[in-house]
Amino acid sequence: EERKKLEEKQRLEQKKAAEEAAAREAARQKEIEKAAINKREELKKTAKESMRLAVSNRNLKEIDESIQQALDIGLADEHIKEATEAREKVVAIEDYSKKVKAELRILGIKVKTGII
Repeated sequence: EERKKLEEKQRLEQKKAAEEAAAREAARQKEIEKAAINKREELKKTAKESMRLAVSNRNLKEIDESIQQALDIGLADEHIKEATEAREKVVAIEDYSKKVKAELRILGIKVKTGII
């Protein structure tokens, strides 16, 4: 009788200990998930900022890298679209700039040679 009571007590203690361990593990998993969500939000914020900076610097390489980073972390389509449109504008500006520089070179040659 005493032995049965002792075994029952031990079984209940083991069950309680297992439940407590499971609760601690669940709490730990919840903290890990919370940290992962916070890290992801931080990455999104950093990606948005680097995208804005790359666009403001009109640096195509940085814009391409920030677009790829945004795609990798699953940033909202609106930010990717915004950066893609900015990239197209930068390309257009660079193309126009090259065209103007070429025309200025041609004019400079014409002036030097006395054509104009």
